[in-house]
Amino acid sequence: MSPIERAALAFRKQLSPSLLSDGSLPVEEKFTEADFAEIARAAIAAIRDPDEKMQEAGAEVVKYVGSSESREAHRSDAANTFRFMIDALLSDG
Repeated sequence: MSPIERAALAFRKQLSPSLLSDGSLPVEEKFTEADFAEIARAAIAAIRDPDEKMQEAGAEVVKYVGSSESREAHRSDAANTFRFMIDALLSDG
């Protein structure tokens, strides 16, 4: 199951109390499988830009790549890495 599919399933479970045990939707449900996938994509797109806390967390990882870089450069690298990962996730379908 792809990350988009996992996110769509999570949305289905939260928004659809009539979700069947196999994860499918009853025929009368107003949301379609495609609707949930689009909701998942929209949620992921909405978190594409990391906040300061996320940049700091990422900076802890990337600071070892180029220790001579400034703290702001580390934060920028972390933010860009996060964006690249989200873009890849969104393009994965």
